[in-house]
Amino acid sequence: MAAITRTPRSRWIEEGLRALAAGGPDAVRVEALAQALGVTKGGFYGHFADRNALLEEMLDTWERMSTDEVLERVERKGGDVRARLRLAGALTFSSESATGPGVTRRSPSASGASTTGAWTTCACCSARSAATRTRSRPAACSPSPS
Repeated sequence: MAAITRTPRSRWIEEGLRALAAGGPDAVRVEALAQALGVTKGGFYGHFADRNALLEEMLDTWERMSTDEVLERVERKGGDVRARLRLAGALTFSSESATGPGVTRRSPSASGASTTGAWTTCACCSARSAATRTRSRPAACSPSPS
């Protein structure tokens, strides 16, 4: 008897991020993700209660990747404490870095994330608390003034 292979939770999240970048929040649909992964949608519900749970995990993953990237760049650059703090702030509040599979921030080489002078909350993630507010969102998200 062949072993049953489950699609890992991380693959659903990665595919969700790709779909978000390519088509916006409406593209993150269980059926479409299952088709892209080559599996049935039943496996999705073994990992997530519903689509909103997936969106929450996608946002958490994106935030973690963004934070890790800033920390890695600061450590790589080095310097004294003040220089590292300045760089961390500049990277956090700029659009200089790209993060994640198919998820980018606006930069001279990659357009996409909408940012304004005001803090924004991503429209697809608006159910989240103030902890999710940031000046950069996944490229396909539609920020709205908060």
